[in-house]
Order: sequence, then C-alpha cells, then structure tokens
Amino acid sequence: MMLTYIIIGIVILGLIFIIKSNKPNPKPKSEINKKPNDYVPTSELISRTEERIASSKALLAEIRANEGNETILENTESESETGIYEEYEVTGVHIASRKNYILNYCTEYDELELKHEKNNKFSDRAIVVKHDGKKIGYIAESDVEEVHGIIKNSFTSHIAEIEYDGSYLTVRIGLEN
Repeated sequence: MMLTYIIIGIVILGLIFIIKSNKPNPKPKSEINKKPNDYVPTSELISRTEERIASSKALLAEIRANEGNETILENTESESETGIYEEYEVTGVHIASRKNYILNYCTEYDELELKHEKNNKFSDRAIVVKHDGKKIGYIAESDVEEVHGIIKNSFTSHIAEIEYDGSYLTVRIGLEN
C-alpha cells in the first residue's frame, strides 16, 4: 500500500515537472521595460503637434487672406495653371508600422514620392508611396494605370487628407502635373 502512494507521488511530481517545463520562459527583466523601435517620446509628440497647429494656423490665415480670390472645387479633379489635379486613396496604410508612422510623422500637404516598384511580388505595375523615404503604402490597383500616365511626366504629390476614426485610417494623396 505504501508503495502505491510512493508511485502516485512520483507520477504527480513528474506531471508537475512536465507542465512547468512546457511553460514559456518569462521575458528577462532587461526586456520588460524595453521600448519598441518605433517608440516616440511624449515630449516629441507634443512638439510635433504644436508645429502642426502653428502650420495649420498659418495656412488658415493665408486662406482667409485669399478668401474670395479662389474658386471652390466641387470634386477631386480640376484644371489648374500647371495641369490636372487628382486625388487617390493609398492602400496598405492599415499595416501597423505604416499606420503608426503616418499618425506620428505625416500631416496634410506633406510632399510625397511616388515610384514604380517593378519588383513588387504582387504586381509588376505597383506604385509605392513614400514620405521622407519611408514607405506608407501603394496606389490602389484600380488606379495604377491612370497614375502611371501622370508620373511618367513631371508631377508633384502631397498628402491631401488623413482621416482616422480611432481604428480605421484613410490616406488620400493629391497629384498634379
């Protein structure tokens, strides 16, 4: 009888050992407070926000000063002195690293770079959208041919709109040739 209790005890200890050894190791203490690569200190975010506010106020003052001198556009396509202006939605902005970058570093009217990404694994016609050299997304496949027609000549591009509702991010860009 005593031997049965000893065997049961050994089996229970063996099971406990197996269960404990299968648990993942906790992070080392040095990793617990480590900040991610894309961490931006609060003070820097405040500084950027203040810069954006100042820039927006200056733009608003300029718009008010020119009020009545310009025609309000009814749609996203218009002819200007330099050519045609169109807006396009950027795809792929939902990817976490891009979304974080856009929300922290991009503002409306920022200049953008558009390039044909010939070696793209999904489409040999892909057009990448970059802000300060950092990829923020792509032109939608449905607009690629039209945008190729624009970017083969001299053009300018900028962020036309950033809309974020707390979960879904939409970025539209303006192209003018």
